[in-house]
Amino acid sequence: MTIRIGRWLGRNGGGLEILSIGPGAHFTGRYQTKVGKPSPEAWFDAHGMTDGALIGFTVLWKNQSEQHASLASFAGRYLAQGEQDGFGDSSRERIEAQWHLARLYGDDDPSKPHAMWETFLTNSAVWYWTP
Repeated sequence: MTIRIGRWLGRNGGGLEILSIGPGAHFTGRYQTKVGKPSPEAWFDAHGMTDGALIGFTVLWKNQSEQHASLASFAGRYLAQGEQDGFGDSSRERIEAQWHLARLYGDDDPSKPHAMWETFLTNSAVWYWTP
């Protein structure tokens, strides 16, 4: 199975929406988060690639109304309903990924740039198919 075009809902309520997959498996989409500094209603452009069950994409946390001086890169894979080899709910189709966030400064003080060791955050995410 390959990754579907459409809406994938995150466990925190945000989501990844893949709008189109073009030649060379490049895709365009948008991303929403319900955690951190961005507005919970805001969407940000997502651009990436897929290769069968693999996915990689980047989100720049900047749109017409918000600028957060940060970007996140995601690398993950698709798992079909019933596949047990992951950390999401195996009763549902899902994408599981690791992400890396690079930021210039903290959410609370843009006048104070981060030291190198404070620039990067890493974690994981799971999105479930929402037909």
